[in-house]
Amino acid sequence: MPLSVGTQSLADKIRSDDVLKRIQAHYVESVAQAEDEYVHQAEESQTEALGKAYASLDETVESEDGRSAYRLVADYRKLHKRRKAEGDVDRCRGIFQIELNDDPRRIRYRVGLLFHAKVQWRGRDGALLDQSRRLNGNFRRAMVIDYSPEGYAAASCAHVIAADGDRKRMRNRVRKLSEMLAIEFVHGRMGIVNLYWDADEERLHDPAEPGHAFSIEHVFSMRVDRSTSGFIE
Repeated sequence: MPLSVGTQSLADKIRSDDVLKRIQAHYVESVAQAEDEYVHQAEESQTEALGKAYASLDETVESEDGRSAYRLVADYRKLHKRRKAEGDVDRCRGIFQIELNDDPRRIRYRVGLLFHAKVQWRGRDGALLDQSRRLNGNFRRAMVIDYSPEGYAAASCAHVIAADGDRKRMRNRVRKLSEMLAIEFVHGRMGIVNLYWDADEERLHDPAEPGHAFSIEHVFSMRVDRSTSGFIE
């Protein structure tokens, strides 16, 4: 049965504070590690470094009532660049996505958040504005990541467009990347249900624009496998 498009968040689906807190902590910890290891270089390399820090989670957390266990696996993949397919006129840098599975591996929930990145965004950036326009579907669909030695920040592409690509006009629209992922993404204020990179078909599944092709370069996945047997093998 296909998943329906909706606005429910991971927090709505996982009714365990301990599990949610561990997922949120991983986003915070992996971003902090990448920030600590910051070296000024192109956004491609910065994203790879973030991916290395991110792909460090594989553990099981029990729910508070002891009736369920959740295996949490964070994975990062850099996809090989391919020649654009016919009609593939847009590119985005990558996607953060979460998948929740029931035992026996029935997918209950998928959500994704597209992103593109910039190193030390200052002033008005026309290229950044153009990228944001290509990614923008609605407020929650995509974000811009700004890598900086002062810390990693993020903002909705919708806000970037409203500010005409000018960092000085963003004001309080910019959040810490760790907060954007751990709070906004986990609680459904950013991200679109059923937006995800399909590894089997090697394409972006986009419920809003099913016929619109994007080339993804970086995939940050969080898989949450739920078992009611008390353990997950």
